[in-house]
Amino acid sequence: RELLAEGALVSGFIPVYQTLDRRAARVFLRAATGALLAVNTLVVGLGILLAPAIVDLLTTRVHFSAQQAALAVVLTRIMFPFLGFISLAALAMGVLNAGERPAAFALAPVAFNLAAILVVLERNVLPIPDLALGWAWTIGGVVQFAFQLPALARLGSLMWPSFRWHKALGRVVRLMAPTALTTSARQVSNVLLNRLATTASLGAVTVLFNADTVFQLVLSLGAVSPAMAFFPRMSSAAAQGDLEGLRRHLTDGLRLLNFLLMPAAVLLIILSRPTVDLIFLGGEFTAQEALRTARALVAYSTGLLPWGLLMLLNRSYFARQLVTAPVLVSTSAFASNIVLFHLLITPLGEVGLALSTAISGWLALLAMLFWVHRDLHLNLRTLGSHSARLVLATLALALACELAARLPSPAGTLGTLAQLTIASGAGGVAYLAVCLALGVKEAQRLLRRR
Repeated sequence: RELLAEGALVSGFIPVYQTLDRRAARVFLRAATGALLAVNTLVVGLGILLAPAIVDLLTTRVHFSAQQAALAVVLTRIMFPFLGFISLAALAMGVLNAGERPAAFALAPVAFNLAAILVVLERNVLPIPDLALGWAWTIGGVVQFAFQLPALARLGSLMWPSFRWHKALGRVVRLMAPTALTTSARQVSNVLLNRLATTASLGAVTVLFNADTVFQLVLSLGAVSPAMAFFPRMSSAAAQGDLEGLRRHLTDGLRLLNFLLMPAAVLLIILSRPTVDLIFLGGEFTAQEALRTARALVAYSTGLLPWGLLMLLNRSYFARQLVTAPVLVSTSAFASNIVLFHLLITPLGEVGLALSTAISGWLALLAMLFWVHRDLHLNLRTLGSHSARLVLATLALALACELAARLPSPAGTLGTLAQLTIASGAGGVAYLAVCLALGVKEAQRLLRRR
């Protein structure tokens, strides 16, 4: 997915697509769609065929019975078509991004997550409920792609495939190569995480998967979409040699991500248990598993801010077709992640694995900020002042949210939903109030839009 979807593909596609006129861009889009369909047909077919070997690679089977191993193979085969749909969705996202149609591509990942969660919630209607997680991913991929089709139609850029080679595809492949290097390290890290999780305790893989699903939903809404929105602007400025414009867009993006991700991380931490209860609790998912998932979600949430900021900082280099800093930082993050995995898994179990991801994110962020400031001379004083005001506002959010969460609420799903709504609402009001009092421009713009 990192290679054929939102990672390397989009990073290579957008700069090339933006250099073409409208007619040439449509021809290129058809060729790119055809090439992507051909590649994914091969990859998905091989994935389904080699599913047993893939399961062996990703797990140690320490806690797996033969029946559970067979189930993992079936789930892998169900999920592999997801890659084809999410690749098409990512290509559509690149077209909408370049066309400055932010709403559709910003909400498409949210549509995926909501569809996936709905499938899990309604798993009992499936013939085999144990396969719900696999179907959730595949159906979510279909929904994410389909969600963007109306916007593509309005833009006049529906993705009809053509299997003729287009010379611009070579440029895309060349631009994808460095981005692929930065994402490959993360994928190797994920493989290692899954293998270690199977040795931690029974159910650890599911606990981490569920916690990461919620984490990725928030990351998609609060970081992926804004980073994608700023990417074509930075690419355009870089193509024109306008470093001041690039610096301005990057600074605006960092401010926006800080404004969104700081409160989101704190809300996830404080409301981790009711969030997990609302989404997953019920059936064979017990209260003990909910507690384990909530703890893993807290650990993941401490890394929401750095991983979100890194998405934008990396793209500031991809926009200039520079790769040294992202590659070095990604490699360092991978190395630190491996060390932290082994250091924290014994004392903390699956929580240690989630926390390792967060800590490596913070280390990578510090390194990337050093590189970016050296190259672009960001105004760190202004960014620091902005961040300090957001910290004060986030403290107010935490206090209001914690107090509201302690209010008595009815038992059951409706009670949990009421608790989440009231607590997050109280925290949000407190956050915006303090932001407005401190003159945070992002809060002022938000209210003006309303």
